Amino acid sequence: MLLFFTSSNRRDQNDTAITAYTDLCRMLDIPPIQQIVSDLEQCHLDDFVLFAHLIPYVYEKFATEAMGSAELMKLLAHSLDGRQIADLIGNFPLISKFCNFVQFFRKDSFLPIVSASLTWETTAQFIFWQLVHAEGVPIDWILQIIPKLQYPKHSEAIAQVYIMLQRYVCLDQLFAHLDKFRQSCLSKDSHVAEAFLARPVLQEAFTTARAAEKVSSLRIRYSELFAVMEILSDDSTQSARSLRRSKPLKKITDFSDDESRTVKRKRPKLIVESDSD
Repeated sequence: MLLFFTSSNRRDQNDTAITAYTDLCRMLDIPPIQQIVSDLEQCHLDDFVLFAHLIPYVYEKFATEAMGSAELMKLLAHSLDGRQIADLIGNFPLISKFCNFVQFFRKDSFLPIVSASLTWETTAQFIFWQLVHAEGVPIDWILQIIPKLQYPKHSEAIAQVYIMLQRYVCLDQLFAHLDKFRQSCLSKDSHVAEAFLARPVLQEAFTTARAAEKVSSLRIRYSELFAVMEILSDDSTQSARSLRRSKPLKKITDFSDDESRTVKRKRPKLIVESDSD
């Protein structure tokens, strides 16, 4: 299978191999993504391990075609098993065969794939939504299709959208509580609020939130809270550096004090002879 041989080439030959594959598709008058789906279907029948191995390669080297293909996603949803899903989404890096994160979706082609998935079998829809949740697709991407979902006809999709909305609402409530705490307690002289918000667990959570596209609207809504957390993060880093710099000095001082006390203890007593002797 040509698709396998293109993935087996050295990195410096990958572009040449991909060009050869697309040229062959052009000669056969077949769109590359259609040929890719056909090759993967046959590969899944012949060797399902190789099938899973080729998926990250396809989504990396043919990203535009792959992320816009409902047929390719349908093939994945009907073919992947639990272990292969775990490897692809990277939840278990110790057993994962794929080191790089695989991106399956992009905003401009996500809704057509969701619409197509509404007719798939229940298990296939479940696998599809597992990939959606694992990638952290923002709730904004799916808002337009919510009014079109009908119960019980689209019960699987409705359940998964509800999970996405619930997670979004929970985050909103969490940020709202923290922002209220910031407004009411941050100005007090006790500095308890600063100490609480500067906790490593909270700082790590906000660092993750800054990089997550799915909470972009919440970052805008609670921009002042995020700004305060960033300032506290910088202050904590500077304080830690100051402590690290001061520790050697403290050790030297302590050593000097101990040494001086030792010298004092070991200093011999002077015996003064009296005149009477």
